[in-house]
Amino acid sequence: MFREFTPEEELLICCARTRLEPQTAVRITEILDGAVDWNRLMLLARHHCLSPLVYLHLRERIQNVAPAAFRRELERDFGAHADHNRYLAHELLRLFPLLETKGIPIIAFKGPEFAENVYKNLTLRTFMDLDFLLREQDLARATEVLSSAGYVQRHSGSRVRDTLAFRRGSELEFVSVAHRFLMLDVHLDLLPPQDVCKLDVADVFRHARLTQLFDHSVCTLSPEDLLLFSCVHATRHMQMFLYWLTDVAEIVRAFPQIDWEALVETAHHAHCTRMLGVSLLAAADLLNAPVPAHVLARVKSDAAVEKLVEQVKWRLFDETETSLRTHALRKIAMKERLTDKLKVFLWFALWPSEYDYDVVRLPPQLMGLYFAIHPVVLALTIPHTQYANARRQCWRRRLS
Repeated sequence: MFREFTPEEELLICCARTRLEPQTAVRITEILDGAVDWNRLMLLARHHCLSPLVYLHLRERIQNVAPAAFRRELERDFGAHADHNRYLAHELLRLFPLLETKGIPIIAFKGPEFAENVYKNLTLRTFMDLDFLLREQDLARATEVLSSAGYVQRHSGSRVRDTLAFRRGSELEFVSVAHRFLMLDVHLDLLPPQDVCKLDVADVFRHARLTQLFDHSVCTLSPEDLLLFSCVHATRHMQMFLYWLTDVAEIVRAFPQIDWEALVETAHHAHCTRMLGVSLLAAADLLNAPVPAHVLARVKSDAAVEKLVEQVKWRLFDETETSLRTHALRKIAMKERLTDKLKVFLWFALWPSEYDYDVVRLPPQLMGLYFAIHPVVLALTIPHTQYANARRQCWRRRLS
């Protein structure tokens, strides 16, 4: 059973793409001819970080329909996003040569180069910071370069909390001394350990390609690695699934030359075939992503995929709090192999996180006790979504 979307929800889905198909444009007109809750549409657009695309597709259509206050807010949001994105693009182009001249291989992803080459417009995708992938052996030298460029590693004030966060996510956060809203996420792995997926970093660097950002070349992920990463990322962030799913659909549109056989094979070896399948099928169903028929047929050969996609559609705009246990169960369902399901369960049940430190603060010499504390914290059903919401609020403060 599948509930119907409200007019505001359907409008957001229709706008979640860079180009409108004729039937989608007609459907937008039909919805705008009816009653629309403009306040809810604004809330949804901001929650799912899709305000630029809503502005792109509705600015002309709502001139005589939407309240002036809504139009002003939508335009203000778009202007703030555009300024923020341009600033980060110039910062990316400042940092890249500094690292490359020191012989440090680096891959940029999810940021300005992604918006420019996938969305074909720097202003149409929202991103909060810059994301770099580094080889672990280059981290020390990269830290020195970033320090000379005015960045310091961000610390929470507790070595224990920072250690727990790094072990869980395999990434470090750097912040600009001069501009505190400028942040870099330095990843040592494309997929964090909690995904129970593994993409070989050496292979990712071998497959990387140069892409253009303005008049400069930037190293980024291959289309296949980018699509696989985005599909896995979408299934990890269910509260913002539509935002990440838009990435998946746009990647498929932007790169018709994707090697689908290589992609499926990589997903199989990385143990994320079902995660790939759920995102591809959902992108095709909801956003008309042109996924080849033979790929969709292969995806549907896993009977669980269609069921999971229906569940995703049902919860797409669910605003209720999600407990960490519920989040874990959803991630377990996304794994096709029993051994991987068990690994996900053990990861969530036993592996400590920085949030355990927020509940019980222990000194470094007792850090091992968090393996016993974590199951108790998990049993408290702390909402998972509060962390994602806090991150969105932080991002909105930077744009204001």
